[in-house]
Amino acid sequence: MAAGEIVLTFTPTIEEAQLGAIAATNVAAAYFEMVVGTVPGPNNAFIDALEMALGEACSNTVKHRSATALAAPQVRVLFTLEGEQLAIQIEDGNTAFDFANILPPDFDAAPEDGYGIFLMKSCMDEVHYLRRGEHNVLLLKKLISAGVRL
Repeated sequence: MAAGEIVLTFTPTIEEAQLGAIAATNVAAAYFEMVVGTVPGPNNAFIDALEMALGEACSNTVKHRSATALAAPQVRVLFTLEGEQLAIQIEDGNTAFDFANILPPDFDAAPEDGYGIFLMKSCMDEVHYLRRGEHNVLLLKKLISAGVRL
């Protein structure tokens, strides 16, 4: 782990994923304060975006948990500050998936699920997926100044 990085880990249960998303949002708020110099207020665009994307990413680690993930049950969330951009890697041991071919949800059909990747891409500046060994790695990036109201 490099200087300035923060790592959170949790077991992929719905309760821990919810707590993981809350903790991750608080870490993002601390990075915001470090870069901008003020505590993010209510309805902050940066924090709102991170809260939505991290909630979806963390819950997906539970929803798509597989038998192979039971052997490596920890979800790892790594935060790195790259200038004024926050990079977040969410890593799990779930089965690989075809990220490039996930279609946007059919809003006319109003499905109950299938919005996660779409919401993450809508909230974040960048969303990338890669397979590293036996792990899925989802990389989310957001410019911190996006939360600053002029």
